[in-house]
Amino acid sequence: MPFRIDASDGTSESGGGNQGVLFFGALSANPGSALAGVNIDIDNTGSGFFSTMIVRWGGAGGTSGDNIVVAAQNKITVDVPAVAPGSYDIYVENPDGENQTIAGFVVLAPTTTTTTTTTTTPAPTDRAKRRNSLRLNTVSGFGFRF
Repeated sequence: MPFRIDASDGTSESGGGNQGVLFFGALSANPGSALAGVNIDIDNTGSGFFSTMIVRWGGAGGTSGDNIVVAAQNKITVDVPAVAPGSYDIYVENPDGENQTIAGFVVLAPTTTTTTTTTTTPAPTDRAKRRNSLRLNTVSGFGFRF
């Protein structure tokens, strides 16, 4: 269907179908950092998310996110793909080719936890020391019975 958009500065844009119409507003990732495998939101201040979206870490030729779900026209949920820790641009594209990049998403390094267990044996009391000590006495004489 043909359309025409007249801007306040006197310029206009016309076309048909989705040509010339931008559906994205500002895109943002929430949270701005996460571990690989964690589900994040991509929010759109516009209303242009369609049922099939492309979401990639590292630009247009990057690694595709997993479990991409269009929750609403202004929200996508996606799992961070298994990429090395570091800073990535998230590339988002509609099926009609409109795209936008969210700069600086940080994939976090997994943390490792080391647990050390120390067992301490309490020091023996004086009585226990005496009971457990070896006593050697010399007895001399004769006529002892054993």
